[in-house]
Amino acid sequence: MSLRKYTVGNDLHYQYYRNFIQYHDLPWKYIYSVRTRYEPGFLTFFKICGLISDNPQVMIIIHSLFVIGVFVYFFYENCDNLPIAIYLFVTLNH
Repeated sequence: MSLRKYTVGNDLHYQYYRNFIQYHDLPWKYIYSVRTRYEPGFLTFFKICGLISDNPQVMIIIHSLFVIGVFVYFFYENCDNLPIAIYLFVTLNH
């Protein structure tokens, strides 16, 4: 997930990449007052990633690690057979 280029898939190209370029330099005081269709948490995520790097690929890596981390934590807490759960998660393309 984290190594794919932003041109792969519409979600990266039209949601994440384009909005990261547009909003990562937005001053903190405007995060909660800017008029956009996106929620402040989404813009805050871009702002935090922008503090680490201006490179959109770094934002994609951070997002991927967060999503995978949440799934692995959920599996760890709720699955009796963790290796099978992770195997199915990867092989079923979720």
